[in-house]
Amino acid sequence: MKNTIVLLLILACVPAQSIFAQNVADSLYKVQQWEKAAAAYEKILQSNPKDRPGYQLNRLGQSYFNLQQYNKAIEAYKKAVLINGNPTVMYNIACAYNKISKKDSALVWLNKSADAGFTQYDGTMQDEDLKSLHADPDFKMITEKIKKNLMPCAYIPEAHQFDFWIGDWKVYNPQGQQAGVSHIEQILGECVIFENWIDYLGGKGKSINTYNTSEKYWQQTWVDDKGAITEFINGSYTNDAMRFADSRAQSLNGKNIQRRLTFFNTNADEVRQLGEKSNDLGKTWQTEYDFKYIRVK
Repeated sequence: MKNTIVLLLILACVPAQSIFAQNVADSLYKVQQWEKAAAAYEKILQSNPKDRPGYQLNRLGQSYFNLQQYNKAIEAYKKAVLINGNPTVMYNIACAYNKISKKDSALVWLNKSADAGFTQYDGTMQDEDLKSLHADPDFKMITEKIKKNLMPCAYIPEAHQFDFWIGDWKVYNPQGQQAGVSHIEQILGECVIFENWIDYLGGKGKSINTYNTSEKYWQQTWVDDKGAITEFINGSYTNDAMRFADSRAQSLNGKNIQRRLTFFNTNADEVRQLGEKSNDLGKTWQTEYDFKYIRVK
């Protein structure tokens, strides 16, 4: 019985010791005592190799990198990559190789990082560790991949079919009276056309317009300050117009209402927006609004 109690006490101490060792290593890392931090992470990896080895190896690699012991950093980073395939760690390997003037290896690992989904384009372009690679054609090709990872919509032609609506506009009804103003901007890495509408009475509304890459159509979600919500789907750009073929079904006064919405790309400074509705399953359509957008210059 005594032996069992002693064993349980020993086992209870092991997690506490592990947590203490981790806290010590992380504290040393935080205050940039790189040599002591490296020794602490090495000790954790030796004494408890199953305790988040990818994390420990990455921290070890960072410590060696900051000590300018780049070969040791590369060794630790590569072991980390085998565990977690982290594209940021691959990027750090590229930096370490470039620090020891192994340009080809640096480019190989930078490319692996890009292929694994690395997105830090601005950081890559500003990183002093990679400045010597900027003139290399392979570097330019790789950083273009990284930019594509960061902003995939910028590289999808369909995602730019609605760009003609971007800008500041005065909006008029068919009688020539100003109905409101609208500011249309591109946000979220060029993935969204964002509408900001204010009518002539001060009422406000917004819409999010985006190309759905899974369904291969444009969609719009409109909301306003009165609680109205309308969702348009099945949008496509044909014959110089963005046409949302229908809306999700809505009920109004006991009737099912369908809507469709068309933006005509009249010219660089004019857009026509036509909203229509049907209460007979699309057999007939009535105009809800017909607006002319005039670009503010």
